[in-house]
Amino acid sequence: MAAIGRRNVQEQNRETKDRIFTLASTFEAEPLHFSWLIEILHAKSMSPLHGILVEVSQVSEQDGDLYSGLWLTDQEKFFRFAALIPRNNAELHLEQWRDETAGIPVSAHRPGTGKSFGLLALEVLRERRETSKGVTSA
Repeated sequence: MAAIGRRNVQEQNRETKDRIFTLASTFEAEPLHFSWLIEILHAKSMSPLHGILVEVSQVSEQDGDLYSGLWLTDQEKFFRFAALIPRNNAELHLEQWRDETAGIPVSAHRPGTGKSFGLLALEVLRERRETSKGVTSA
């Protein structure tokens, strides 16, 4: 008998995909909350309209807040970032910006977890693309 509270692979995949979708939607709906990331994307000659935020975390440090995460472009490239946002309104400090595309597993059948995070992120990106095409062509 399975332990109470244990989720099957499909449930785990759905929860992860829902988290990615919610984060991407929040970034799109509340861009001012992510002005620091928009600044980074512009500095890297990228548009915040041509990709999705798939992962982000924040840690408070003595000098400010350290944000790190993963950006997925419309060209299906993953970029890992880390930036320190100072409390004294000084300029943000980009600590990391790295193309992680080759290092992100994209698999439909990972042992114990089913679909990989990378594949779920790509599914969200593609679904959002299809939805926006339907809206613009309607």
